[in-house]
Amino acid sequence: MAEKVKEVQGADFGVFDAFLKAQEDGIAVDILSPNNKPIGLQIVICGPDSERMQKAIAQVGAETAAEAAKRDDLGEEPADASDKRLTAILSKASVSWGPKDPIVDGVPLAFSEANVKLLLTKYRFVRDQLEVKASRRSSFMPG
Repeated sequence: MAEKVKEVQGADFGVFDAFLKAQEDGIAVDILSPNNKPIGLQIVICGPDSERMQKAIAQVGAETAAEAAKRDDLGEEPADASDKRLTAILSKASVSWGPKDPIVDGVPLAFSEANVKLLLTKYRFVRDQLEVKASRRSSFMPG
């Protein structure tokens, strides 16, 4: 008697459509103080596979190459160069913040790439939280 062959269906990648959309739209990251308390600021950041993140990575890479060519030194780079690159990429991949503008040095900062860069440069703990969420694909999986 012949064994019945199980019919196998292919993997349904449609279940990942919401994941891709979340990466493009960005997710809200609740920023916590260094002692893990909410500070009332959310920053919306795009995912690692999003068009915005990929453009940010390419743009910062091109800027880095241009700076190296100006230095006429393609080897050694300043010690803080990788921190600056990461901050620049996260700033470009940020979509918005709220519910109110953060106050830095007594001045409310309206959302802009330059102001995100200022915030992430001055407050490294904020940058670290964005980096962790933005680099993990699991952060963008619904449910």
